[in-house]
Amino acid sequence: MSEFDSTSATSNTECQEVMSAFISFLQNLNENEWLSQSSKEEIKSCLHSARNIEKILDGLKTNGSLEAFVNLLPNLYGYNVDQICNACDITLRMVLTASGVPLPCVRTCIDEYLKLCGSERFENVLASVIFSSEIYRVLLDFIATTDNDFESHQINLQSHLFRNLWKTETHTQNLTDKFYKWLKTDLSGKNIAVSLQVVYSEDGRSHVSFSLVSALVKVLQERGDTAALFWRIFTHYPNGRKAMFKSNKLLNSLLDFFITSSKWMETTDSFSWTSKEQGPCKVFGFEELLKALNNLVELGGSVSERVDHFLSERRNSAGCTFWDDVEMRLTR
Repeated sequence: MSEFDSTSATSNTECQEVMSAFISFLQNLNENEWLSQSSKEEIKSCLHSARNIEKILDGLKTNGSLEAFVNLLPNLYGYNVDQICNACDITLRMVLTASGVPLPCVRTCIDEYLKLCGSERFENVLASVIFSSEIYRVLLDFIATTDNDFESHQINLQSHLFRNLWKTETHTQNLTDKFYKWLKTDLSGKNIAVSLQVVYSEDGRSHVSFSLVSALVKVLQERGDTAALFWRIFTHYPNGRKAMFKSNKLLNSLLDFFITSSKWMETTDSFSWTSKEQGPCKVFGFEELLKALNNLVELGGSVSERVDHFLSERRNSAGCTFWDDVEMRLTR
């Protein structure tokens, strides 16, 4: 497919060339068998052509000549004018739903669409299409491999897809088991960040959110490598902490983690605290505990109040100076 520039629409000498490219674009949408043999460059060119078509039609609409231009087209191949004015959306849907499209081409299309049209419009397109689980997984895999994994808009996008992928599965125990394995096999922490975002977005009411919380609690109770990863993500992804407002079960699990950690702390010659060598989750020491508590306190509202109550209880019942030292070193 030849790519054309939107400035051509204003040149009488190139009007025929523009019309020809326009018709070629519509034909390629109608006869999409070429997609299974397409290259990444062809997909990129197709999407850029779609974007230029949008610009041309927008300009024609502004000067009142859109209807006249459309009447010159011999065939719209079943599309209406409003649809063609969103040519990038048509192209994206075509690539995502056509059979046999090479995975690198799908990823190229998504990548280019996001660059040209933005993530908000991308989400709107997804919401208007009934996707198969396979397509959802392709999208999730694509986002997981992009740079800047923990940018808020990417986590939001992946959590949106995640919720739609699992919303038809209602057996919570099966979901909990699947989510637990999903969390355990991820070494980057991206799945944990997505999980926290889903819990926050779902307001703790859905079966997806309930099962995710159960899986996260199980990970924390094990106090293994994935639990250590959880705390790293908890520190580096501020938006994920807001999930504590939506799930008392998850917040209580965090506080229980602190209690267990305190039992494996011992004083040093320098009057500081350190994790015992034989203790579980040794990477979660005194400084990590302080940082996590500070993160919770900084949320304010009901979460901060719950932490204050928790610390008051521990200082009154622990029978040692550990929690006094924690309270003293918290930044408020």
